[in-house]
Amino acid sequence: MSNKTAITPPNGSLCPHYEQLDEDLFEDLFSEVAKVRSDRPDLFRFTHRPIKVFEKYSGEEREVSEDEILSNFLNQRHRNLVTIIDGNVGTGKSELCAYLSLELKEAGRSVLHIDKNADLLTIMAEEIPDFYERVSGGDTLEARDQLEKLKRQVKQHRGLVAKRITSGAMLTIADLQSSTVDLTDKQEDDVINFVKRKITNLAQRGEFSTKIEFVTVSDEANEIAEYNFLDVFEQVDDETAAEHWNEAIWAAIRQDYQTPTMDTLLAEVAEKLDEQPVLVFEDFSVSALDAERLQEYIEQDSPKYTWDFIIAGTQESTRTLETNTAKDRDWIRFYRTNKRDSNQVLFLNEDSAVDFARPFLGYVKNSDNSVRYLDETRKQKLGQPENNSICNRCSFCDDTFRDLFPFNETFIQRIYDGLPTEEQRPRIFIQTIAKILSAYYHGDVTVPAAWNEIDDTLSNPIVLDNEEIYENEPLRRLSQWYGTQQEIDGESVVTVDRRFARAFGIDQPELFEEYGIIRTEIQSVDSLVIPLTEGTISTGGDSGGEDNKKDPIQERYDEARTHIDTWQSDTQNQKASEVDVYIKRGLTDAINQLTNGYEIYAGGELNMLVGSERTPFNFTDAGPTETDQILIDPADFTHPQLLKLLKFGITRDLEPRKADYEGLFDRLGPQLSDYAQNWQQHIRDTYLSPEYFYASSQQHRNFEQFVAGAYGILAILSDPGEQVTAQRLASLYTADTQLQIDDNLDEILKGFADRETYDTITNIFESVAPIESLFGDVFAISSNLVDVPRLKETLKRSHPFGIGGSLTKSSLENLPAKVRFDSNTSLREVGLQVYKTVRELDRLPAEDEADTAPQFVYTELQGINMKNVREIAGKLKTYDNVDSRVRENLIAFSKVDDKKIEDLLEDCATYNDFMQKDLEIRQQAHLLGLSIFGHEATQQILTLNLESESSDFKSETFLEMGDIYVNK
Repeated sequence: MSNKTAITPPNGSLCPHYEQLDEDLFEDLFSEVAKVRSDRPDLFRFTHRPIKVFEKYSGEEREVSEDEILSNFLNQRHRNLVTIIDGNVGTGKSELCAYLSLELKEAGRSVLHIDKNADLLTIMAEEIPDFYERVSGGDTLEARDQLEKLKRQVKQHRGLVAKRITSGAMLTIADLQSSTVDLTDKQEDDVINFVKRKITNLAQRGEFSTKIEFVTVSDEANEIAEYNFLDVFEQVDDETAAEHWNEAIWAAIRQDYQTPTMDTLLAEVAEKLDEQPVLVFEDFSVSALDAERLQEYIEQDSPKYTWDFIIAGTQESTRTLETNTAKDRDWIRFYRTNKRDSNQVLFLNEDSAVDFARPFLGYVKNSDNSVRYLDETRKQKLGQPENNSICNRCSFCDDTFRDLFPFNETFIQRIYDGLPTEEQRPRIFIQTIAKILSAYYHGDVTVPAAWNEIDDTLSNPIVLDNEEIYENEPLRRLSQWYGTQQEIDGESVVTVDRRFARAFGIDQPELFEEYGIIRTEIQSVDSLVIPLTEGTISTGGDSGGEDNKKDPIQERYDEARTHIDTWQSDTQNQKASEVDVYIKRGLTDAINQLTNGYEIYAGGELNMLVGSERTPFNFTDAGPTETDQILIDPADFTHPQLLKLLKFGITRDLEPRKADYEGLFDRLGPQLSDYAQNWQQHIRDTYLSPEYFYASSQQHRNFEQFVAGAYGILAILSDPGEQVTAQRLASLYTADTQLQIDDNLDEILKGFADRETYDTITNIFESVAPIESLFGDVFAISSNLVDVPRLKETLKRSHPFGIGGSLTKSSLENLPAKVRFDSNTSLREVGLQVYKTVRELDRLPAEDEADTAPQFVYTELQGINMKNVREIAGKLKTYDNVDSRVRENLIAFSKVDDKKIEDLLEDCATYNDFMQKDLEIRQQAHLLGLSIFGHEATQQILTLNLESESSDFKSETFLEMGDIYVNK
C-alpha cells in the first residue's frame, strides 16, 4: 500500500517546489555576491562548478584548476603565499574566492573573507578587529577605538569631519613647492563640501568595489579641471595634482584620528597570532595610499608576521600589486579568469551553458532529494527522485527538464545565446535567469518568458510571422522560448512539449483550433505544432495546380525572410542584400508618409527634397552616413517588426497600391514616428543652423531669430509706425489679412528709388506665404494662437533690422536648394530676398526728406481743426483774388479724412520717439519718415507751399486769415 500523499502538478500555477520556497533562500541562491552563497555551504557546493583560470606571466597562459590553487595553500611551506586573480567583471573571481575561502575554513585555516560590498572603514574598524577578537579568543586591537570613532563621526557628523581634515590637507598642499593655495572663503567652503561628499564613500556599503579616491582624474571624469578650487598647482599635470590631493587628505585623516594604515593593522594582527591567517579580498579596490602600502607589505622578503593572501579584482584595481618585484617573488602567483581581450571564461561557453545553470535551478528541488545528480561535480545526469519526494509524487516533469523547470534546455540555451557576446559571462547569465525566474516565482507572469524586459535584454532566433499568435502573448512566448523550429511537410513550424502549455495554463483545445495549432506525438512526446506563418499547417499531399500558385509578393517574401537574421547582424552581408533593399524601401516610404513628404516641421510647408535614389537614414553598420541621414540600429527591431517591414517593402515595390500602411503603423507606429521626428529634428539641426544664415561673428543667433526677423521686416514695411513686438507679430499672424506694403511708403519709394531698387525692396512681399508659414512652424501653437512668451524672448535685444543686418550672402548661398517650400521656392531664395531687402533699405536715398518730413508736418498741422479748414476752403471759393491753383490745393487738402490727419500726427510723434532709441529702431524711423513724406496730406501741404511761393499767397497766414473770413 502506497503512503504517497497527492501532489497537484502545475496547471496555470507554480511548481509545488516554488510554492514552498523561502524568499530568503531564493535571494541567497541568486545573490550576485558569491560569499553570500558560501555562507550556506551545502547551497554553495551544490551550485558551484569547478573553475579554471589562466596563469599569467607563464608565457603560454597555462590553464590552472581551482583545486591546484587550493592545494598550494594547503601544502606545507616555509613562508606565506599570495594569489592575485584579475579578470573582467562577472567572470568568476568572486566564485573562486568563495570556493577557496570555504575549503580553507573546512581545512581549519583562519580566514578573513572581505566581500565586494564591504566599505573601507568597515574593513578597518570592524572586519579586521572582529576577526582578531574571534581568532585570539577575545583580545582586542588598540587601534579599534580610533577606527570606530572615525567611522561613527563620518556617518553622523560628515560636515565637521570634512572641515577638520580639509584644513590639514590644505596646509599639506600649501607646503608643496608646486602649489599656489590662495583660496577665497567661498572656495575653501567649496573644498570642504567637496570632501564632505567624498568621505561618504568611506562608510558606504557597496562602495568598496569603487576605488576610494577623493579626487578623480580619469577618461570618464577630471575633477581637477571641473572644479577650479582644486586647481591650485603650477606646471603640474592633472593626474599628479589629484595624487597630491588624495595623499594630503588621507594623511590628514591618519593624523587627526591616529588611525593605522591597512598594512600596519594587518601586521599587528599577524604578529599577535600564533598562526598564519588567510585574507581574502573578493573585489580588491582600496585607496591609492593603502594599496601602495599593502603592496609593500605583500612583497616584503621577511616571512614573519604576515598573512596568506587571496586578492581578486579587475585588472585596473590590481595593477598596483603587479610590480616587477612581485612578479619575481616565487610566493606571489598571478592568474586571470577570462581569456585575454575577451569576457569568455574556461568554464562557461555555448556548449556548457545549460549544464552551468542546472544546479542553480535544481537546488530548489534538492531539499527533499527530488533532484540529485549522479556526478556531483559535473552535475549533468539526474538520478531518480527519492521515494515520496515532491517530484516522485508529482511526476509532471521528465529527466530532460526536471531540474530546469519552469525552463527547459531550449529556453536556457536561448538565454545564453541571446545575450550580447560581451555579456556571455557567468554572473550576467545567472542573473538574467534569476530575473526571469523571479517574475514567475512572485506571480508577475504566468509564463516565465513573459518577463517584461526579455525583448530588451535578449535576442531570439525564432522568426514568428504569425500575426494572430503574435498578438497572443502567452502563446507567442511559449513558441519563441520553449519551442524547437523545424520543417513539417514543407511548412516552417515550432514544436513545443504540450506539458509546458499545461503548466502555464494555456492548454486550451479551442485556443489551438483558433490559431491552427495541432497536437501530435513527436519522439513519444505529446507536442503542439505551432505555425510560424499565418494559415493552417499542411498535412501532406499534392498541393499542385495553377489555382494554388503563390502570390508574387508572398513568394518574394518567403525567399527573403530566411535571411532576416543575417541582415540584422550584418546589413552589408551579400546574402541579405535583397532584404536590405526591401527594408530600406519600407522604412523610407514609412518615414515619407509620417512626415507628409519630408516636411521639416510637422504640418508646415518647408520640406526636404530627398530624391528617389536616396534614403533619409542609414544603418549603424552600413558605413559613412550622409549629412541629411539619421542612423538607425537594426537591433532596435524585433523579428516580427522586421518581417512586417520586409513584407511592406516588397509590396511597395511590386504592387504599391496594396501596401498596408495602417497595418504597418499599428505594429511599428511609435517606433517609426520616433524615426520620423528624429529625422525632422536632425534636418533642422543641420540645415537651419546659424552657419547657413549669419556672419561668423553672429553665430550666436539662431533660425528662430531669422524667422522672427523676416516676419518683422514684413510687418515694418506694411506699417512703419508700429513698433515690432511679440504681441504685434502675433496679432498679424492670427489676423485674417494679407500683409502688403504701406501705401504711402510704396508711393514714395516709387519716386525716390530706381526700378531695380524698388523691385528688390518690395519683392519680399512675394515671399509672404513662405515666411508666414515658417513663422507658424516656429512660433504658432495653433492657427489662432502664438507662443508670445517664446517670441518675446527671441526678439529680446534683437530688432528685425539688426537680425537682417547679420545675414550674409555667402552663408545663405551655401544653404542647399533641396531645403524648399511646396511652391518650389527654396529657403535659400527666401533668405536671400530678406538679405537684399534689408541691404537696399539701408542704402535708400532721400534721407533728408525722411528726417525733415515728420517735423515739418508736425509743425504745420499741430492743433489744426479740419472742420474749420473745410469751412475756410469753402469760403475761399467766393474770393476771386485768391490764386486758383492755391484754392484748388486748399480744397483738396480740406478733403483729407480726419482720421488720416490724426494718424499722421501720431506717426510724427512715433518718429520722434523712435529717434531717441537704438540705431536699428532709428532705421525703422527712417522708413516711417518716408511714409510720412509720402502721405497725401504731406504732399498737399508741400504743394500748397510751392504754389503759395509762386503767388502772393502766404501759407503760414492761411489759417489765421481764413478764420477771420469765416467768422465774419
